[in-house]
Amino acid sequence: FFEPVQNIGTQYLPALLRAIEEKRRVRFGYQSFQQNEAQSCELEPYCIRQYDQRWYVVGHSPQYAYLKPFALDRITSKPELLAAFFEAPDFKPEQFFQHIYGMHTEPVEQAREVLIYFSPLQARYFLSRPFHPYQLVEEDAMGGIKVRLNVCITIELIRKLASYGAEVEVLGPEDLRGTLKAFFEGGVRRYG
Repeated sequence: FFEPVQNIGTQYLPALLRAIEEKRRVRFGYQSFQQNEAQSCELEPYCIRQYDQRWYVVGHSPQYAYLKPFALDRITSKPELLAAFFEAPDFKPEQFFQHIYGMHTEPVEQAREVLIYFSPLQARYFLSRPFHPYQLVEEDAMGGIKVRLNVCITIELIRKLASYGAEVEVLGPEDLRGTLKAFFEGGVRRYG
C-alpha cells in the first residue's frame, strides 16, 4: 500500500517533456497560492521533478531572475509550445538541488552552513533516513548527534525542522534559530 501521489496536472507532462526535449519555450496559465487569479507565464523548461507528492517543472522564466519551479497542479491551461527555441545551460538537476531542501529555489550562493542537534531518539531516525546530505560533526555519550548541512534556508527547511519539535535544536545560524523560536512562540500563543 503506497502513499498516493497527486495526479493533478500530470496531463501536462507530455507537452512539458516535449518542450524539454525540443528546447522550446512554453506558455501556460498559472495560479500560485498567493494569487487570486491565474497569470500567463512563459518558461524555458529544464526538468520535471516529483517532490512531496506533487509534480513540478523547473526552468528559466523571463518574469523571474532565477530558476523557478512551477507546480503542475497550479497550471490552469494546457502548456502551449512556442516557436521560440532556447539554448539550455549545462543544467544538472542533482547539482541544482544539492543545496536545496524542498522546491523553493534560491541561488546556490545563498547556501549556508546549518548546525543541528538531534536528540538520541531522533538521531536514530535521522541517520536511518536523512532528509538532506549531511556531515556528522559529533555524537554525544547519550546517542544524540550534531550534524552540519550546507543548504539554502527555505520555508520547507524551516517546516521540516519545526516538525521535530523538542527533538531537534538548531545551533546555528542565529537567524534560523530566531525564526524557529518565533515559530514555536506563535504556536504557544495560539494554543495558550
